[in-house]
Amino acid sequence: MKVDNRKKLLLLEEQTQELNLQDKRKLWMSYIDKEIAAANERFLNRKKMGKDKKSFIPNYAHILDGAPSWVFEDQELTLYAIDKGAINLGIISEKLSKDINYIKRYFKEVHRPYYFFVEDEFFKDKELFMMAFEKSAEVYRLCYKLKDRFQVDFFYEKSFILDLLKKDVRVYEYLRDFDKQDKDILLCAIENNVNLDLIKKPYAQKVLKDKSFALTMMERNPRIFPYLSTKLRSDKDFCLQVISKPTNYRDQSYPLRATAYNENLRYISKPLRNNKSFMSHYINHRTFYDLIGNDLKNDKDLMLSYLIENPVFYYNVKNVIEENVIYDVLLKELKKEHGYYIYKFLKDEWKASNEMIYEYLKHFDKQYVRDDASNFNLLPKKILEEINQELTQYKINNKLTWDFSGEPHFRDISLVDFARNKYLSLYLNEKSEKDNNKKKLMKI
Repeated sequence: MKVDNRKKLLLLEEQTQELNLQDKRKLWMSYIDKEIAAANERFLNRKKMGKDKKSFIPNYAHILDGAPSWVFEDQELTLYAIDKGAINLGIISEKLSKDINYIKRYFKEVHRPYYFFVEDEFFKDKELFMMAFEKSAEVYRLCYKLKDRFQVDFFYEKSFILDLLKKDVRVYEYLRDFDKQDKDILLCAIENNVNLDLIKKPYAQKVLKDKSFALTMMERNPRIFPYLSTKLRSDKDFCLQVISKPTNYRDQSYPLRATAYNENLRYISKPLRNNKSFMSHYINHRTFYDLIGNDLKNDKDLMLSYLIENPVFYYNVKNVIEENVIYDVLLKELKKEHGYYIYKFLKDEWKASNEMIYEYLKHFDKQYVRDDASNFNLLPKKILEEINQELTQYKINNKLTWDFSGEPHFRDISLVDFARNKYLSLYLNEKSEKDNNKKKLMKI
């Protein structure tokens, strides 16, 4: 293949010998395009035949093997060939590789330039350095080269460092300790999602203790909170200011699915976790109960407030709050709009309570059943058995064919409505009869 390639190149050189340089370039560029297209086609054919299983891209490396020396000395042609992937910067002529203006063009015009073949000395030129930095994601390693191999004045300019950080925040790791603790540089790094493990190094400890600066850092990137000093994470006013209060779950269309959650509450100091006046601000926090200490867990007033705000976690307070109080709180919750979700989490004894069943059926909406048909099947079996005959007749009348053996699955909303209304009427009749009996007894 290589011999045939050289013959093609020699023939092309003969055909273009009499042409002017511009036309000559065009024909060589056209040749490169054709060879690349042919290499792509060969690659695809080999893939279809099950060959080249380890290759992911076609190989253009031999396209210009054996080309005349002028090809590797011509700026336009070499830049075109490099951009297409036919050659790399390592095989151009020595004259071009040492021409800083050519290297600048290389970084400007080639879509994916590599800096490996570029002379280190060239990176002392600020313009060239920035061109390289703009194009290559790995150029942040150049910072390490510049730092260790030679001194470059512009590299230590604050405005220059800020520009670098905005383009690639990984540069922060290679800065001098003096620059790392500069407030503007640190803020820029934090804002651009620097690896925060770098922030807890000794050089940054001084600024991490500054309260006013910490507030600014939290505005830029709240993830910095765990890295702040223990003193700041123990400061009640500071923590109240920077840790947002969770949204009440009742503001959600489906309450239980998501309570607003602020991870930083986990990182406040231990004494603050046991501060009742502070923690009461975060009573809706998903991990509130896990975060507080035993003293607060045994505080009856706080636990009652916690139960009212988070009834689904009633089991956490059963050792502190009386069972009848918990029952009343849950029943009250069930009576609220969207409160039907709580029924799912009740213990079996409470699920069988006529009061609970009535409020559950009265307030739940059809969408709740559409989302999860099993939500209606939460009713105790004895209740379903009470209305099973009517359900079976309804199925026959409406030509519904699915099986009702065991626990029925109410996939049809009209069937849900029928079952719901039937049970409600039974309950209301039963309740009315009990009320009438009570009145009669009172008269006696």
